[in-house]
Amino acid sequence: MFKFPLPRTTLPSFNPFVRFPITPTNFAQRPHNFLNNYKYAAAMSTAPEKTEWLCILPDQANGGLERRLKVRAEHLEGVKKNQEAGFANFGGVFLNEPAQEGKDLSFKGSIIVATGVNKEAVIEVLKQDVYSKNDVWDWEKAEIYPFKTAIASPLPYV
Repeated sequence: MFKFPLPRTTLPSFNPFVRFPITPTNFAQRPHNFLNNYKYAAAMSTAPEKTEWLCILPDQANGGLERRLKVRAEHLEGVKKNQEAGFANFGGVFLNEPAQEGKDLSFKGSIIVATGVNKEAVIEVLKQDVYSKNDVWDWEKAEIYPFKTAIASPLPYV
């Protein structure tokens, strides 16, 4: 059935990469145990799979903009750390209207594509952000969805 030896999981060993030869005797007598042990070992040896999450975080209606501008530099430093840690894959601000030269941006909220084991883990990291701690984001209106990047292309920084 298999053309390569699978890792032995039933006997303890100091070397985790010890393999044993598949002989008709040990394989034919216990094929189900052998295969089930392999599946169990493979499942247990991997870290929990992380998922991408699309986080739509609108700003508070009352005073959110002022608080955003006040702590924005600190927020951007935190974003860099989250990006280096592999948490933030993509992020930015969404606006009330398109950006126009010579006009201030009209912030409406933040969009983040984050990576985490589950939604709760993502929320836990986002709650540590300075925007959460300073009531910039309106958590009652926040939306977080499982996400899968289909395409991504690098954009020039403006």
